Amino acid sequence: MEKIRVGVVRGGISPEYSVSLKTGATVLGILRSELSDRYEAIDVLIDREGIWHVRGMPIEPETLGEYIDVVWNALHGEYGEDGMLDSILESLRIPSTTRFQFLGDTISNKHKTKELIKNLGLGTPNHEIVRKDLAEINNEYLVSEAKKIFTKISPPWVVKPLVGGSSIDVRLARTFDELLLALYDGLALYDDLLVEEYVYGREIVAGMIPNFRNENHYQLLPLEIHKKESLLSHSTRHGGDVRFLDTHTLHPFEKEEIHGIVRSLAEILGHTHAFTVDMIVAPRKIVILEVDGVPALGENTPLFSMLEKVGCTPKQFVEHILAPHGTR
Repeated sequence: MEKIRVGVVRGGISPEYSVSLKTGATVLGILRSELSDRYEAIDVLIDREGIWHVRGMPIEPETLGEYIDVVWNALHGEYGEDGMLDSILESLRIPSTTRFQFLGDTISNKHKTKELIKNLGLGTPNHEIVRKDLAEINNEYLVSEAKKIFTKISPPWVVKPLVGGSSIDVRLARTFDELLLALYDGLALYDDLLVEEYVYGREIVAGMIPNFRNENHYQLLPLEIHKKESLLSHSTRHGGDVRFLDTHTLHPFEKEEIHGIVRSLAEILGHTHAFTVDMIVAPRKIVILEVDGVPALGENTPLFSMLEKVGCTPKQFVEHILAPHGTR
């Protein structure tokens, strides 16, 4: 039997480039060390300029099918989670471990994610959008927006890029001056910003694997994110200064509500890959912060920590996600 050639696509043009490299390296390592009897792991790198490489050599994307049979999407943020990669693969008739053509833009855009969450009757922090194009044509725009936010949403505020993840360039502003500075700094780097209320409570991560252990939407045990800082920053999330703890102290009705949230998202997303959900369990409500359609993989990541709790090894997870793609 010929081995299935799995192209692990990583890197990309988003600020999450380094996170994607690690996720891709994790998958490549598992394929090469534990599943090499069935799969041939092919490193497909998209560099920061958007140039594609197979085994270190530049290629044109339309020739990708000459080298691989299926793609493992390890791209985080733009290109990987906004449906662009899957659209290219669809045109080339190359199967992928993700399917974002229809909802990818919703998952990668925080405002659209919030609208989806609200339409499902679920909770999410109050927010405002601040736009770079309006700031460029109106010198008073940022001050005006900061005043509006100050009036509508109580401090502190979380300021983050509208598109992207991995907690990159997320800031906590406690005063009006800090808010205004965060808006100026943020728009120097990004086209649009999302400013949302900071909700006090326990930060929880939950997740789902499709068609696992005879369940259409197999829910992983939620874990509490324990960190030293008030905000889960990129350096904290990926620098190892975070722990994922059991949630045995959650009330049964809180666990049931978390279960319902994940189930509702799974049904609307129709996901072919695992996804995770960050949320805050406050005294009288649970609010969703973000949905991660391509979760980071590796040591001390939320998904691998949740897999460990249900007795699923990284090898078993990779095997399961690739199983629908059969044999050559």
